[in-house]
Amino acid sequence: MSNSQAPKGTSANPLLDQMKSIREALLSGQATPGTPTPEDHKIADTAGYTDTVFDGKAVQAAKVQEILEEKGFIPRDIISSEVAWFYESLGIDDTYFALESVDTIANHVMALYGSKIIEFTNDSPTLNIDLKRDHDDGAVYIYSTPAGRDAPSAPQYERVMDEKYLNNSSVDNSYRLETFRSREDQNQPIRCYFIKRCNFVQPIPKPEEDAYHDIRSVSDKVFLSKASENTLKIYQRVMNAALDRYGPVIEMFEVVGTRERRLVIGYRMGTTSNYFSALTDLYHFYALYSSRKYVEHFR
Repeated sequence: MSNSQAPKGTSANPLLDQMKSIREALLSGQATPGTPTPEDHKIADTAGYTDTVFDGKAVQAAKVQEILEEKGFIPRDIISSEVAWFYESLGIDDTYFALESVDTIANHVMALYGSKIIEFTNDSPTLNIDLKRDHDDGAVYIYSTPAGRDAPSAPQYERVMDEKYLNNSSVDNSYRLETFRSREDQNQPIRCYFIKRCNFVQPIPKPEEDAYHDIRSVSDKVFLSKASENTLKIYQRVMNAALDRYGPVIEMFEVVGTRERRLVIGYRMGTTSNYFSALTDLYHFYALYSSRKYVEHFR
C-alpha cells in the first residue's frame, strides 16, 4: 500500500473539490453562457402576496405600555422607548402584531429587555433575540439571524417546524407557514416565522369533480386573501404538474431588474420529510439567504 497526497490546492475528495468549484462560480457574480430565462418565467419585483397591514398597531402599543407599567419590571421612565424600539426598530412584520395578544407582546418586550441586561453583563456587542410561542393552532418564532449562514449556535427552529408541523401533514391536520427576514438596513437582523393551522374553503371537492383541480377550491382561506392573481396562476400550474407525478415539481423565476431568483416547489402531501429545513441548509451552503418563504397546503 502506498501513501499518496492530493496535489496542492485540492483535497483528497474530488466531490468536495467539485462542490467548492460550483460554490465559487455561484458567488463570483460573473455572467456565464447559458439558456436565457423564458419570458413566462420572468416576474416583477413584487412579493406575490399582499403584505399584512395592522391598522390597530398604535392602539395596541399603548395597551402594551400600560401592561408593562402595571407589571413594574421595566423602569417606568424607559418603558415608552422600549415599546417604540420593539414596534418600530426591529423590522417585525405586521403579521406578528395582528396575531398576538397584548399580554404576549408585553411578555416579549420584557424578555428582550432582560436579554439586553444579560448581554450587557456579558460584554456582548450584539443582542440575541430568541422569542417563541407555540399554541393549539400554530406558533410564532422570532430570532436573530446572520444572512446566508446557519451558525451552529443558532436555534434550529426549522427542524422543529418540520417535525412538529410539516412532516405529518394531512387534509385534516395541516399548517401554512410564512417567514420574513427583516430589511437589510436593520441593525439587528431577525427572522420571523408565523405558523397557522389551515382553514380550507368549503365544501370539500371530490377527486372526480372539476373543482378538485381548481386552486381556489382547495386552498386555505388566508392564502386566497393574500395571494396575487399571478401567484395563483403560478401555483395552479405547479399543482397540476404535481398531481401528474410522484416527485417534486420545481420552477425558477427571475425577478426582473434584480439578482433575486424565486423558487416554487410543489409535491404531493405526505411524500417528503424535513424538506423545509433541508432546502434551507442547501442554500446556506452556498452563502445565500431568503427574504421570504411560504409553505402552503392544498387538499
